[in-house]
Amino acid sequence: MRALPGVESASIAQFQALGGGQVRSAYPEGQAVAPGQSVFITQEVVTPEHFATLGIPLVRGRLLSANDTATAPFVAVINEALAAKYWSDRDPIGQRFAYFNDPIQKTIIGIVRNSTINQVGEEPRPVAYQPLAQFPIPFASIHVRTAGDPGLLTTTVQRALEQLDRRVAVANVGTINDTLNQTLYGTRMGATLLGVFAGLALGLAAIGIYGVLAYSVSERTPEIGLRLALGASPRTVLWLVIRDGLTLAIGGVVIGLAATWALGRYVATLLYDVQPNDPLTLSAVAGVLVAVSLLACYIPCRRAAKVSALVALGRT
Repeated sequence: MRALPGVESASIAQFQALGGGQVRSAYPEGQAVAPGQSVFITQEVVTPEHFATLGIPLVRGRLLSANDTATAPFVAVINEALAAKYWSDRDPIGQRFAYFNDPIQKTIIGIVRNSTINQVGEEPRPVAYQPLAQFPIPFASIHVRTAGDPGLLTTTVQRALEQLDRRVAVANVGTINDTLNQTLYGTRMGATLLGVFAGLALGLAAIGIYGVLAYSVSERTPEIGLRLALGASPRTVLWLVIRDGLTLAIGGVVIGLAATWALGRYVATLLYDVQPNDPLTLSAVAGVLVAVSLLACYIPCRRAAKVSALVALGRT
């Protein structure tokens, strides 16, 4: 793979990117684990080039290397989430742990940044990366980082694998964007449905505001006629109706913002890279609602400003 034109880096991993990992019970050396409270770690078996291929930077220590063979001491590289969870009171470098039913102790040699394991927006999971040379696996994924469009190399990569051994089953050949779209399908569908229902709610709110204001203007027609007869300008009457509409709109927005601030954390799982009480988002939504309310006020305002004083007084 590395010899192909346009390939910057290639590596092998037990699971494909965004494809999860093997969750195993582990026991950090020197730490007491209460019965029924096992330490759970996502195990990733990779080649040393895995971190460069997926763009996972090193924080401290060293990465896996070609010297980490089956005859060398067993080692592991962990992510920041695992380091913070089980070795927050000490330096994780040099610490050891073992898996359930696997008594071989693995020495931690490095710490890398957290990365996405299953889906975008998830809480960082404790992950331990171990060298493929020390942990043979029955199946694997090949990751290839390209200099250009990765979609142009998928066929080339597949043919290269077939030339090596036609008996090897090759599946799920695609780009990281393909995998990302698959993992985000449910989230995007939910966001689309929420957007549709929010649009319907916004339309109903606009119709409701228009209906209330139109009825209010019709009831105040004599008052408006009297104001016009006493010298009030159409602009004054226009502002009078707009002010009433804005009062309703702003009152509703204030109540809605208060409810959002109190209940926003319950919908935080539906958001990615946006805080539930993000000021910019809330300001934008409030601005949209006020703008819609102004539009809903437009027709009643025009009617109120064009009412003839004689006609209006004639309705008393």
